[in-house]
Amino acid sequence: MVEANIPPWVWYLVAAGRLSPSADNSQPWRFVFDGQRLSVEFDETRGGQLGRTHPAVLLAFGALLENLVQAARAAKIDTSRWEFSSLADTGCLVRIPVPDQPLAQSELPAVICARHTNRGPFERLPLPKETVSALTTQREGCAFVQAFAEQEAISQLAQLVRLASELRFQTEEIHRWLAGSLRFTEEEAARGDGLDVATLALPPGGKWLSRFLSKWERMAALNRLGAYKLLARIEAAQFTQAGAAVALVSKDVGDDAWLEAGRLLERIWLTLTEHKIAAHPYFVLSDQLWRLRTGEIPPNLQPTAERLAQKARALFAERMPLMLLRVGRARQPAKRSQRLPTASLLVTKARAQHSKEQLCTRSNSPC
Repeated sequence: MVEANIPPWVWYLVAAGRLSPSADNSQPWRFVFDGQRLSVEFDETRGGQLGRTHPAVLLAFGALLENLVQAARAAKIDTSRWEFSSLADTGCLVRIPVPDQPLAQSELPAVICARHTNRGPFERLPLPKETVSALTTQREGCAFVQAFAEQEAISQLAQLVRLASELRFQTEEIHRWLAGSLRFTEEEAARGDGLDVATLALPPGGKWLSRFLSKWERMAALNRLGAYKLLARIEAAQFTQAGAAVALVSKDVGDDAWLEAGRLLERIWLTLTEHKIAAHPYFVLSDQLWRLRTGEIPPNLQPTAERLAQKARALFAERMPLMLLRVGRARQPAKRSQRLPTASLLVTKARAQHSKEQLCTRSNSPC
């Protein structure tokens, strides 16, 4: 429960942040209001398994920041006085002071509310030229956009997705994270976090198979029979079902680069939404390349990871792909993921400190 007397501008910005994309809908953030400033912080209880320097977390916070900025501009909130800090060092992304003027509007921009993931099939139609131009002219810091329209190039990207997915389906850590995020029933999905399997556009029997394979021991046993290859081929085949593909790339791979890519991701996603183009993000390639760089690939999977990196370097001209999206005209509307209630994301400073002390007590660590 949140204390009373929270001003409208706080609720407005929290509502904008709430609609941001995140890894498996984990929503690893919280908003803290101290009466004078609204802070956007990393929530250890929601993102602790990945950690606040994980690329997926940084991408999510970058996307959240873009939502906040766009919503603020729409409501005539001055962003020049916002105070930014290092998420890696402080766990806080931005501190927003009380605006000088009342809100110019109370409704969020329609495009922010409309943006969502569509994992269903797309039409294999080329993107309109004006859409391609609107995407490829955008950049944020060192991150910029590459669009792939030719089927040969999309097929090459699909091969990278297949190799990266083979690695993912053989990695216990990733499998357990994904399995823990799946929501199989309406009651589970109603919590507002995680991946509602109803949004995954699974074929008949897919829900049962997903539940069965959610146990790593079963997945590991079937992998000895080549299950990871079959599942990776299915995922790669889906990637080819698109009118185009979009990659966010950068020569930099530091924390700032991932945050910049997150802002750019949300911006181009909103652009696609305005143009009535569906999008389905694929992080698996970026994740595996990052794991290779940081030495987190299991030794038995190292040769496959090296082969993946070699192919990626050739396709992206030595730049790092920070996110892929397959994009196109959706054949049917998608079921949208639910979000955590707005009130559950916002706390006052006093309540935030109390929660931190409870977390420290449970973990027997100093506060």
